[in-house]
Amino acid sequence: MPAINPTELLALWKAQVRTWALSGQLLTAAVHALQLKASRPPEQLSELIDEIAGGAMETLPPVELLEAGAMPGAAGAYAASTGTIYLNRDWLRTASESKALAVLTEEFGHHLDAVINAADTPGDEGTSFENLLIK
Repeated sequence: MPAINPTELLALWKAQVRTWALSGQLLTAAVHALQLKASRPPEQLSELIDEIAGGAMETLPPVELLEAGAMPGAAGAYAASTGTIYLNRDWLRTASESKALAVLTEEFGHHLDAVINAADTPGDEGTSFENLLIK
C-alpha cells in the first residue's frame, strides 16, 4: 500500500467536513458528542459550521505531522494549548486513508470541545464525534 500523501489527505478531509457542514451532520454530531442542547446550540458553534459550509477552511485547526517519538503509541492528538491537530508521521505511512480520515475527525471533535465548552466534556467526545460522522 503506498503511503498517504498528507496534502491530498487534508484536502479530502476538508472537503468531507464541508459536506457534513452543508448537510447538517456536523452540527448534529457536535451537539450530541459535546452534550449540548439541541434546541439551542452555542452561537459560536453555529457560526463556525456556517463558515465551514461557506468554504472557509481556515476555520479548521491546523494539522501538523510529528515523528513517532513525539507521540509514542498515538496515531493522532489534539493540543488545546496550540489549537493544533497532530498526526503521527510514521503511523500515517502505513495507515489506510479511511483510518487517517477517522483520526482527523476524532481530533477535530476534541478541537470543537476545547473551543465551545468551558470544561472538557465527560467521556471521549472525539470518538463519539467520529462515530457519529463516520459509519
